[in-house]
Amino acid sequence: MRTRIVIVGGGFAGLSTAVHLSRHIQSKDELDILLIDKQREHVYLPLIYEVASGGLSVKGMEKELKRGVAVPFSLDGRLTDHENIKFRQGIVEHVDIESNELELESGAVIPFDYLVLAMGAVNATFGVKGADTHAISLTSLDNALMIRKRCMIMANECKKDIRDGINIVIAGGGPNGVEVAAEIATAMNRLERKGKVVCKRNITIVDAGPRLLGMLSKTGSWLVKRRMKKLGVSVVNGTCVNEVKKSGVVVAPNKKLKGLSPFVKETVIKSDLTIWAAGLASRPEWSEWGLPIDKRGYISVDPTLQVHGFDRVFIAGDAASIIGRRMQQRAPEAIEQGAVVAENLIRLVRGHDMLTSHKETKWPFAIPLGNSHAVGNIGFFTFFGIFGYAMRKAIDLKYFLSVLSLWHALRVWFMGGKTYLEND
Repeated sequence: MRTRIVIVGGGFAGLSTAVHLSRHIQSKDELDILLIDKQREHVYLPLIYEVASGGLSVKGMEKELKRGVAVPFSLDGRLTDHENIKFRQGIVEHVDIESNELELESGAVIPFDYLVLAMGAVNATFGVKGADTHAISLTSLDNALMIRKRCMIMANECKKDIRDGINIVIAGGGPNGVEVAAEIATAMNRLERKGKVVCKRNITIVDAGPRLLGMLSKTGSWLVKRRMKKLGVSVVNGTCVNEVKKSGVVVAPNKKLKGLSPFVKETVIKSDLTIWAAGLASRPEWSEWGLPIDKRGYISVDPTLQVHGFDRVFIAGDAASIIGRRMQQRAPEAIEQGAVVAENLIRLVRGHDMLTSHKETKWPFAIPLGNSHAVGNIGFFTFFGIFGYAMRKAIDLKYFLSVLSLWHALRVWFMGGKTYLEND
């Protein structure tokens, strides 16, 4: 009798699990793999800022911008480059762990022998009024294209003297906030150099923390802030967003960091476009499905990434809380968790009792800062400028090679890089 593994979520963790299974299972394993996702494409989110800022002076570039970050799932029900993985588009409405079944929004009921939940976390608004309605989060391809469209409209209005300035506020000074701020500033500067847009421009990063990119050393954060200043991006640390309005953002000093904010009381920063990049939060349905969750709402799992108390259900990615500790919510961590889940599933299918445990790793990273400039970190070493940028491109290529065939990976990486280089 064949064993069915159902993987919910086509992001980093889900795709990693599916691909590792595909590459290591044998015909004698008698294993069926089904990947379910609400989208018909896998989006490489670390490059999504390029879509939001690319080609602001050129209409109709959506297809070119998308092809460097989006890998479509095959329309014939199979995963691209992995014929032994079936794909089904759908949204999971309910999971019945006791009955080993899940139900899609369409009403379809899908049984499973093993289940992998790799749905990821959701955008965190922290209860800030208006964040859902008046800000755009950089969490999807559609949102990235929406940001690009808004920037293009404002630039065109400046060109026609319909408006005298552009005001953009980014809430969050982590990697997403810094990347999109740097790239939009770079794109706007390029338009100005070409004489296509001449108007006053204010791009502001508002962050509640004491400094940008808290994972860096104080010196590293200071260098990034200096880079932002060079690009024309203002950085406001120690400042909380209290409300997002249609035409502005209400901010106030972080009371836990006295004296750091330039504001002494609640103030409104004018904003024509507000981008929300303030972090992730747990999904309410996890507890509704009867999964054990920790005090922050994340799913409690054992080191083997099996849900605590449910040996046939695995968690990979942002949802996992291993023995009460939430893991890094980063792409390399999700990919590694997917590999561990796949290895354990293969062992279980083959009748082995000894499973492998996930070990947290300090992953290297590279954060683009505009104009072929980036900050990269490996262990104790931090790189700035073109070296950091080259490191980032190498990380991107490594990922595409891990989930696609050689020539497909090179094509996606090269064509996307060629298009995005136009912005730099």
